[in-house]
Amino acid sequence: VNSYGYGDAEIVFSELFEQGEGGLVAFDVAAGGGGQPRRWYFETRKTPHMHFRAEREAITDEERNEIVTTMAFDLTKTGPFSSIVKVEGESSPDGKPSYDQLKSILEVAGIDDRHKTRLVILDSRWFSLYGDSDTEIKEAVQATMGIGDNKLAISWASSAVFACIDNQRRRHSRSIAADYLAWRRVASLTTIQDDQEQFANVSERRNNAGKRLAKAVKEAYQHILYLGDDGSDGREIATLRLQQKNQSALDGNIVWSALAEVDKAIEVNMFNRDALVRNLRDSDWGRPLSEIRDEFWNAPRLPLLPGGESDLRRAIYDAIKSGDIVLVDSDKNLRSVTVPSDINFGSSDIRIQRPEVEISPSPPLDPSETPKPDYPPKQVGTKEHQVAISITKSLRDNLDRDALRYLLNQIVNAVDKDASHIQAVIKVTVPSEMKDRIVDRANEAGITPTVTDF
Repeated sequence: VNSYGYGDAEIVFSELFEQGEGGLVAFDVAAGGGGQPRRWYFETRKTPHMHFRAEREAITDEERNEIVTTMAFDLTKTGPFSSIVKVEGESSPDGKPSYDQLKSILEVAGIDDRHKTRLVILDSRWFSLYGDSDTEIKEAVQATMGIGDNKLAISWASSAVFACIDNQRRRHSRSIAADYLAWRRVASLTTIQDDQEQFANVSERRNNAGKRLAKAVKEAYQHILYLGDDGSDGREIATLRLQQKNQSALDGNIVWSALAEVDKAIEVNMFNRDALVRNLRDSDWGRPLSEIRDEFWNAPRLPLLPGGESDLRRAIYDAIKSGDIVLVDSDKNLRSVTVPSDINFGSSDIRIQRPEVEISPSPPLDPSETPKPDYPPKQVGTKEHQVAISITKSLRDNLDRDALRYLLNQIVNAVDKDASHIQAVIKVTVPSEMKDRIVDRANEAGITPTVTDF
């Protein structure tokens, strides 16, 4: 007996209570109280809690992290936004993510989308604020907004709003995620499913853990990033942090209201002719309707509209009826509008003008003729024009890149509305990943591209 020491007891204990299938007994533990030590209870079969403990230890960090991101994507609500963009990386980063990695994930996420307000949900495995990787993340998002020396070619950054998880709350969410995954695994065990009482008990635990995880994930997404106006017609990244309980950047309604409080967005049914005229600058008068429309999606000084083009069309119509705005063509001939749908945002010829600006009167009518509405406007004497452009230049200079982007956007607007024919040869040198995306889009358009490898 004297030869049986403490180390021998530890070996016996380890073999008896080893987790998984290697242990010799099933057991549970009761915490001691009143100065009493903990007590171990041997069981003839594993209880649900024993299964849970074993399964939780088997959950990997990757599985735990992935379920938090998946849950976030599933919980997202569009609200007044036109669409949701899910920015998802491949698995979890190996250590602290670099700026280049983050920028690459954002670049291929399909964030840029004209005439749509987008709520962009950032992958919680790669993006979190108020942590060690805070600087790299902000700089990567900034580049995606078209700011900085390494900015991406993006035209509609102002209408994209980013939702990001809080670093500290992410840790809390991941802890609950491990519980949820463990109970979900226990519920799938045959021994549990064969016992109605145990299955009901485990299912309740799994469902409760799922509810706790959903609540934790929603409240962890506290941060909102968007393109703001720096006060001098420049652009800057702006951030908001939701502070109230039960608020989440995964809820488009909550995000929109937060943006409305800082004049980045207009609340539903609040954009009217007064708001429109108040947001027009002197330089806007005389501009085409198509450009005025585009400004509400790419200029950070202008608020986002919950109803998009319909909000803008209704406000312009009301402003015309109240005498605040008139529509003229390029020759300053007055164009009448009888219903909101008469306002054609695709036209580069119809422009907004102040009423006091001299305009050409309509020709007198023969009294014997019945007056006819002058909309749609007659394009008397107008002709179509073919514009030929040849471009060969490096895009290393940011000014050249911006100028070319504006040119291509104008061509896109023409294709969208006015153009009747196009003949184009475009050769662009891009990395492999971007090449694949261009080829896919070409195939979707019924065009067979030619690819040359360098």
